[in-house]
Amino acid sequence: MSGYVESSTYWESARARGVTLNRTPETRVVVTGIEAMTPLGYLSETMQAFRESRSGVISREVGNCHTRLQAPLPELFDPMSELTREERKMMGFLGAMEVVIARRAGKAAGVIGENGRLLDRVAHKNRVGAWIGSGIAEAPYLIEVDKHLHREVNGVVDPVANSRRISPTLAVRVFPEEPNGDVARLLGLSGESGNTVEACATGASNIYHGYKSILSGENDIVFVGGFEETLREHARMVLGIFAGINALSTRNDSPETASRPFDSGRDGFVAASGGALLVLEGLNHALRREAPILAEVLGAAKSIDGHAKTESLPLRIADTIAQALYDPSTGGLWKPDGFFAHATSTQIGDKNEAEAFQLVFGDETGDIPVTAIKSFIGHTLGGAGAVNAAVAIQSLLDGEIPHILNLQNPDPEITNAVKMTFVRNHFMKHPMRTALAVAYGFGGYNCALLLGRYIP
Repeated sequence: MSGYVESSTYWESARARGVTLNRTPETRVVVTGIEAMTPLGYLSETMQAFRESRSGVISREVGNCHTRLQAPLPELFDPMSELTREERKMMGFLGAMEVVIARRAGKAAGVIGENGRLLDRVAHKNRVGAWIGSGIAEAPYLIEVDKHLHREVNGVVDPVANSRRISPTLAVRVFPEEPNGDVARLLGLSGESGNTVEACATGASNIYHGYKSILSGENDIVFVGGFEETLREHARMVLGIFAGINALSTRNDSPETASRPFDSGRDGFVAASGGALLVLEGLNHALRREAPILAEVLGAAKSIDGHAKTESLPLRIADTIAQALYDPSTGGLWKPDGFFAHATSTQIGDKNEAEAFQLVFGDETGDIPVTAIKSFIGHTLGGAGAVNAAVAIQSLLDGEIPHILNLQNPDPEITNAVKMTFVRNHFMKHPMRTALAVAYGFGGYNCALLLGRYIP
């Protein structure tokens, strides 16, 4: 006969481990730590490069690809050197980058100690999660597996080149969930976690899921974001994929001017490496430990278009933005003080995004400054939404919005239909209460995040 368990020593030990059955939802979620790595460096270095109008795009020969354009990470950035020998075992470059950036953000938030692990006095590890994803992850290393299985000596397949000789480190690198698991393992996190893979919306979508996990009471703290590194060893494969669908710029002789969102001369995006990580926390939890509060997540929404393979329709993008802007306390929509566009520099994508913006804001569209940071750093794919959010938060703190590099001649097809105020030529001093950061990905994935300055 069914019934309730009257007593159990299990539940006593479970409570001691931080397991909660009756969860207490949070009503507000704040950002207590932040860090990024882009082709221009860490977040502070990236913002400084924006001020100096320095591009991270270069031209470099890559096999038989008709585009030589890419935006790799800084050559001096070596995350493996910041890990111990033991930590480097069973880990690839992508996982190492995520761990290093997560630790920097976590230390800034006051939740990670000098040993690189979660501080026991801050929160129980079962109440701290990780939602960090990558669009492609280290799938290109399947090439290395295949090479090993078909290794030849003097034109003959080497008989010892079999699956038993593949190293465990190489074997696990190809799984997309591993980098997020590396962060949880090396930082000591055991809370509700996951890693959403949604193409170029991945980083923003993982922020969304981490945000929801705190609102629901699943976690007290969560490490969220997205990263991509596909240019170090197998750039030819990645560039070939996107070149095959005519998505890449071929302005090979002028790399610094190749990424040009909303410009009439745009001809595709520039593939880049990088990403960003945010430490999110329930407001009450953050206040109790007197944490540094950098910003607040005021709203978040995501959707799938269910229509086109590579582009979302303006109306579905608009719906997603509106849901993120909805303020249940007033029943109205927030009007952001800055719009950090996804704007990859493709013909259709930039146009659809502008139309969506107009659908939401109508005659007030021109009141909102618009920027597009991919003009500086290219498209970090699965990391793009997280980088956009990180830059938006830093802009809220600094009271200024980065300009759009290379926007020399705004596309008349856009400007004749939509009244948009593009930030051009230099940073705009613009104290902001709120900022809207968005991301869209192949498959019709959309995500919008409303970020704001924290006001008690």
